[in-house]
Amino acid sequence: MKNRRLYGSLLVIVSAILFGTMPLFTKTAYAHHANALTVAFGRFLFGSLFLGILCKGSKKELKISLKALLELFKISMFFSIVPVLLYMSYSYVDSGLATTLHFSYPVAVAILSKLLYKSKFSNNQILCIALCSLGILFLYKPGGEINLFGMFIALLSGIIYAGYILLFEKRKYNQIPALVVTFWLSLMASLEIGMVAFCTKQMVIHLDISALFMIVCLSIITMVFATPFFQMGVKDCGGLMASLLSTFEPVTSLIVGILFFQEVFTFRDGIGILFILISTILLVTRKVISKK
Repeated sequence: MKNRRLYGSLLVIVSAILFGTMPLFTKTAYAHHANALTVAFGRFLFGSLFLGILCKGSKKELKISLKALLELFKISMFFSIVPVLLYMSYSYVDSGLATTLHFSYPVAVAILSKLLYKSKFSNNQILCIALCSLGILFLYKPGGEINLFGMFIALLSGIIYAGYILLFEKRKYNQIPALVVTFWLSLMASLEIGMVAFCTKQMVIHLDISALFMIVCLSIITMVFATPFFQMGVKDCGGLMASLLSTFEPVTSLIVGILFFQEVFTFRDGIGILFILISTILLVTRKVISKK
């Protein structure tokens, strides 16, 4: 059991690092005239295509029961709306503030677990929630316009993502391989986001080769690797622990910004990263070395 928790924790950390590279691909795609909904649609559409090919190549059965399909459809509504809300919030508030509000989801996971499932938390978990929250706050750089609607939808994206994590943790069809689950979630999400993009006339049909290449790379990294890793990690280490370990994502995004977009690393950034690393060490090592 301890080895499974450690393995699940490592999968979630790797997943968060992969998700943290998203700004590299999304910002480059935006620079070549793509928009948020088009990138999200392409990410899920190409993801379902690659996952379908991968499942067929590894002889994994894509066919699932109607009951499992309906459950995954319910999860997909949470799964697809998160990037839409988060990307929308960028139009109203500074992206740093939006990201900070979105990454309130570890706290949302803890609160929803308590309200819905009567979960009990150890002192160690409460300390880690506090450290993660402080770390994210330190990574936020004040500035930009304050808009209550933008702040609300950014916060809502985090709450909905917390719902997705808990729904996925509690799903009854754990025997379905992670790649197959991700295939169906990606396919459903692409259809849902595609409908929104076409109805709002925000779908960019004619993309140049650079934008298309960035979206394909984003799709492979996030849908073929990061999402299945996260799902397997949630199954082994639990939703709360997975949500806390996912704070490696903004840390990676910060490093990507420094390396590729000439963003400045500050003392405040260092303190934020330190809090997140301490929280991660406490979470992982406590599970591995604890004794009765």
